[in-house]
Parts: sequence; C-alpha cells; structure tokens
Amino acid sequence: MGTSRIGAPAPATDRDRPALPPMRRDAEDNRRRILRAAHECFRERGLDLPMAVVARRSGVGTATLYRRFPTKDALVMELFADSAAQYGKVFDAALAHADPWRGMEYALRRCSILQVEGRVCSPEFAARFPSHAERHAREGREKLAAVLDRARGAGVVRAGITTDDVEMLFEAVGGLAASAEPHRRAQRLVSHLLASFAA
Repeated sequence: MGTSRIGAPAPATDRDRPALPPMRRDAEDNRRRILRAAHECFRERGLDLPMAVVARRSGVGTATLYRRFPTKDALVMELFADSAAQYGKVFDAALAHADPWRGMEYALRRCSILQVEGRVCSPEFAARFPSHAERHAREGREKLAAVLDRARGAGVVRAGITTDDVEMLFEAVGGLAASAEPHRRAQRLVSHLLASFAA
C-alpha cells in the first residue's frame, strides 16, 4: 500500500473501504413491532401519549425507539406513510384485476377492513399535519376514481355512481369501528352498497 508521506499511510479510497452491511433483520423486525404498537397506542389514546408507552407496547427499549424515530412526529409520519402505502397497494391491485367489477369489489372490501382497523388519516392527524393529510386524500380519490371509471367503462357500474358515494361508504364504515363485530357489519354494508352500484 502506498503512502502520502514517509511513515503515514495513504488515505483509503472508496474501493479500499468495505461495503456497508445490509440492515440487520432484527432491526427491521424492531421497526415493524414499533409501527404496530404505535398504531395500536395512537388509536386507543391519541397522538399525545408519551413515546415510552409505545416502547413498552412494542417490547423494545426507549433508546432503540429513539434511535429509529428521533421524534414523535417522525414516528407518526412513518406510521401514516405506511398506512397510505397500504391503501395505494389495494387500489393498484384493483386496477390490475382482470375483471373490473371484481377489482372494484376487492378495493371496497379491503379498504373497509383497513378503515375498521383504523389505518386511515384520522381527524387528529389531519389537524396536526394538514398538508400530508390533504395529499393522501387527493391521491386516494384519484386512484378510487380510476377504479370506478374502469368499472363504469365496462358497463358493470351505474353511470351515476361517483367517488362521493364510495367516500360516504367509508365514512359509514369508520363509524362501525367501535361497534360489536365491526368487520362483519362493515362487510355487510359493503355488500348492500355494491348491490346498489351494479348496472
């Protein structure tokens, strides 16, 4: 190895440096546990609870939690991004379905499950992060409109059905989250709405 001056080693180049190891599996497991615990805690007690509560629920130390999420806002934003991504995947799968009606049915039923579980932009989040909440709502409406347009174009949905009708469905489903048997009741409501949407 060369030297920059007598007795001093030359600075290491990028080629000399070892490659950084990939994220350890236990670190990714911790991330998933933290997000799951945060979702449960925030749904039960709101966004003002201490981070230590999330750490206890997730089974990781407070230091581990802050190493991954330096602030509560960082954790809330990550949780929201994860939730928004789940909705996006549902709409993408619906658009990729070979049958426009089945694709729409899948979107409504799956989104209703997410809605009952509380995986959606809450009024509290919207008040705290209005720009992110509005962007999520806009992107969701655009994807939902694409699913409906496809179904209307195929002649399987009545022409008068709009995204407003589906948003009313989601609002109603959200109101069932605290009721008895929310999943069963939500799916029954979806079935009624689908029957009224059919051409």
